Amino acid sequence: GRHSPTGDRAARTPPTLAGGPKRRSARQTPRRVSRAETKPHMPFESFPPFAIIVGAITAMGGVQYLVHHAYEGKPKPVGADNFDRLLKYRDIRLKEEAKSGQPTL
Repeated sequence: GRHSPTGDRAARTPPTLAGGPKRRSARQTPRRVSRAETKPHMPFESFPPFAIIVGAITAMGGVQYLVHHAYEGKPKPVGADNFDRLLKYRDIRLKEEAKSGQPTL
């Protein structure tokens, strides 16, 4: 061609692109698959791992409760700080003083 330095464009174009994009026939178009035709999946497939995780966390809390109950004889108080522990030891000391009748230092 006069304006193209590489020559005639139609001669170098592959035959599939020469006529432009070809239109697909009705049989070549991918058909949509309805929900009824798809393979049904298990709706509760995430339940077993979830149950295992929740069960493990619950078991850890239960074991911790049983250990504290066996050690203390009652459930461990939540939020007990050093002041609460000192009061517990003071109460034990006062009970011992009341039994013996003599003050303990």
